[in-house]
This record gives sequence, C-alpha cells and structure tokens, in this order.
Amino acid sequence: MTVRVVRAVTKLQFYNDRQVVSELEKSILGELHLRGCVSNGQNPRVSFCGLLVKDNNLTVFLPRSVDLDSMDGAEKIFSASKLMQAVEMYGQRSKTAVNSSDDGSDFIGESLLGLVTSLLKSYRDRGLYARRRSTKTVNAGKPDWKATVSSSVAFPNKTGHPVYLDIVTTKRRYYSDCEVARIQALVLREIDKKYSWIVTGKLGGLAPELDDIPLPRGELTYMLSILRRELPLLYSDNDVNLVKSLINYLQEISGKENTNTIVGLRKFHFAWEFMLSKVLADVWPGINKILPAPAYRMPDGSIVNAFRSGMQTDTALRRKGERKIVIVDAKYYEATSVINAPGWGDIVKQFFYEKALAAVGDPVDITNVFVFPGKTGVFTQVHLRSKRDSNQFYDDEFPPIPVSYTHLTLP
Repeated sequence: MTVRVVRAVTKLQFYNDRQVVSELEKSILGELHLRGCVSNGQNPRVSFCGLLVKDNNLTVFLPRSVDLDSMDGAEKIFSASKLMQAVEMYGQRSKTAVNSSDDGSDFIGESLLGLVTSLLKSYRDRGLYARRRSTKTVNAGKPDWKATVSSSVAFPNKTGHPVYLDIVTTKRRYYSDCEVARIQALVLREIDKKYSWIVTGKLGGLAPELDDIPLPRGELTYMLSILRRELPLLYSDNDVNLVKSLINYLQEISGKENTNTIVGLRKFHFAWEFMLSKVLADVWPGINKILPAPAYRMPDGSIVNAFRSGMQTDTALRRKGERKIVIVDAKYYEATSVINAPGWGDIVKQFFYEKALAAVGDPVDITNVFVFPGKTGVFTQVHLRSKRDSNQFYDDEFPPIPVSYTHLTLP
C-alpha cells in the first residue's frame, strides 16, 4: 500500500437496477460489463444493486422500485446507505445459511464491504486504537502485594497484624501515539472519504480529526509486520478484531493499481426475499420441514430420496395457536403489466403449496400472496380464468392469490 492523498467523492450519480444501459456513461457501462452486471438480450439492462466508485466518482444503483425522481440528494444518499447495510446483512446471512439456494458468486466485493463498515463502526464506537502501559506507583492504583512485601517495611498494629505505610501499586495508562494507531488512521482516512456515508447515511467524513495523525514510518510490508507483531499481545476482543480487520484490509487492497471499486449484488431478488423475512411478523421457518419432496423408485423396488429438490417456500407466516398460514412469495418483478408479472410457473407453485400442505394432513387455512417492491401497483389479485368463457373463474378450486406492493426501509 503506497501512502497517498485520498480525495473525497467529487460526483454523485444515482440509477435504478434494471436501468436501460443506453442511458449510462460509457465508462460506467464498461465497468459493469467487466463485472458481468449487464443482462443479455436485444434490450440489455443493468443487473446490479450496489455502488461503483470510479475515479473518485460515486455511482449508486438502487432497487428497481425506488422512485428517484421524487427524492432529493440527501434522501438518495440515505436510501443508498440503507441499501448497502441491507446488502451487508444479507451477506452475513449467506455465510451461515444451510442449503441456501442463492448463488454467492453474485455478491461482488463482499469482503471489502464487511471490512469497510467494520472499521468505520469500530472508530465511531471506540475511537482510535490505544495501547495500554502499566507503570509502578505508590499508593495510587491497584495494589501489588508481592512487590510491597518484598520492598517495604511492615509495622505491627494493635492486634499484631502487619501494616504497610507505603503500598506499591500499578496504574494503567492508555495512549494512541503508536504505530498501530497511525496505521488505523491512515486506513480510516482512505475509506472515510469514500464510504463513511454507508454508516452515517449522509455525506461528509466521519473522522476529519484524523487528518492530523502522523503517517506510519513505512509502507505495506512494514505496516503488516507491525500489526502481526501486535496481535499476540492483545487481550480485548475489540482490539483483536480491529487489528485483524486492518490486516485483512491491507491485504485486500495491496498491489491493486486500479482504484475502481464495485460492491453489491448482481441478482437482488435473493436479498429482497431476505429483507421480507426480516421485517414480517410471525415468520414460521418450520414449514419447509413438513412439505413433501420427490422420491424415485428403482427397478428392484427400493426408493431413493431427492429431498434437496423438494419444495421450499420463501417465507411462511403462522401465528402461534392459530390455524391460518400465509405463504409469502417475494417477487422482485416490476409488476406493472402482465408482461412483467409472475408467470405460469410462479402461479402454479403457489397453488401447489396449498395442496401439499393439505396432503400432509395439517388442517390449516392457507393464503398465498405475491409481494413486489414498490409503494403502489396495478394488480390486486391473481385468478384462474376460463379461456372460452370470460365470465367463468375457478376461484373455488384455485383460490385467488392476493398481490401486495411494499416499500421497505431496513434499520
């Protein structure tokens, strides 16, 4: 890592996911093409939610439902902050999810996002790294009885017990004038000017006071050596995590001449499902355990299970003690016409969930619902209708599926 002057973001641009690529600047489009963030076809569109930092210019791609025309600059950067926080939360979930159906390769820059937010939050909550030094004192700190007994004269009291007039004590002092603190300040100055808005929700540096902290005495190899030597001396989990994050960040950016950065998701629909599961009440994770799954019969009569390809709902809601289940299918569709609304496969799947639950003998009332991103929409329900008689609906056999549009803001 070469010590350099880092400029603040000089230009802000906002677009939506699924933006027509012909409306983008060529330099931005080129970077998206390199990262596989453009869909194929006759009318290619952006397939990306997140941020692109290029030549100290910041371009943010917000979800397709966000109405950019109705927002001012402060509202846009606040929404961008919430988007990146949600993306990070989703990334943490993806690391621990069992049998997750999403493709982690669609998350770009996950490690950098985690490091940047971790380092910024650490400084916001605990300030600059402080080294601890213990000094010997007399009658001013924690008693050191072993040192006192070996170096002081005891006088007996009335009961014959020894009394020490001068007690050797230990006092701890903390100071930030050390190389680790200087390395932290250097890293923070770099990421503060580009990424602090992710944590604060507004433009402007989180730590302008760090500009006066001296630079470390060496560059990348020296800084990594200092941090690795410091690590075994630490006891506090906060200090250990901070130093490890600094090491990982320096390794992440080392040797990279290209300062362009892209962080986000190529396919936001998995994150949309995750967001809904976090904000809806009475989520019932147990439904997927009781839904049936395929099994194949062999010529000898034996059965081979194929449970990995069984039914998996996005989110199911069931209030404790009640018989009603709501199966929520989170769809990251525009849903403004029948062309960009759920297709036949999506609809059949919802009906099949209901029949599958009935087959396993769980006596419940079941409601299916599609949920799209957005404040308002054009649809309210999905019905099955006769092709020959426009007045005939099959609502008794296939109950209509309600449609909901929702605008989410994660904390």
